[in-house]
Amino acid sequence: MPFGIYPVHCIVPASLNFHLPRSSAHKLRTGLIPLRADVQNLDAIVQDAQRRRMASARGLTGMWVKDKANSDSMDTVCEMAALSWVLRTAVKIISRMELKDDEEAFEVTMKAGGILDVRERYPWSGEPVDHPRRDKRRGKHTAYVKRTDQGPTVYVKWDDPMGGTCSDHFRLTGYGDTLEQHSEMTIGERTHRYISRYNRQR
Repeated sequence: MPFGIYPVHCIVPASLNFHLPRSSAHKLRTGLIPLRADVQNLDAIVQDAQRRRMASARGLTGMWVKDKANSDSMDTVCEMAALSWVLRTAVKIISRMELKDDEEAFEVTMKAGGILDVRERYPWSGEPVDHPRRDKRRGKHTAYVKRTDQGPTVYVKWDDPMGGTCSDHFRLTGYGDTLEQHSEMTIGERTHRYISRYNRQR
């Protein structure tokens, strides 16, 4: 046997347990639980972002059905504008709204039925355009559209009788299947704010 080299015999007692102690195994398991939760949260975030991208791609264009149960009442609006019984009834039965958002203009059509439908088209250039008054009185209103981070806003102004202003801000909510229209109307010294909610039909 060469000088300085000695055989080493390692005897391992049979009673020695190489398994992780219970305390270490518990720590490992409890450490994995939040890790799994983090992975699940990350998956949820990714799925949410994908849904929102799809909603953004779909945009506002389409037919929308009014969610009357979750929309503000139109009674104050009708009273402020001194609408006739026929128009009050038309306002209350409006159930659909068609939006078209293309590169050139933003178009809104309120479906009240036949001659009571209201169709307005505004160029994205911001140029003011005239349309028949929404209250069906003689004359025109002047309005323009402005794009914001949350969605388009239409600004409307009309003269007497019952002259006033109104703004309608449209924005998608949820994953693009719901829409909110935030309106503010001023006639004389009175201002009223209200929200109309819609569900996407197609």
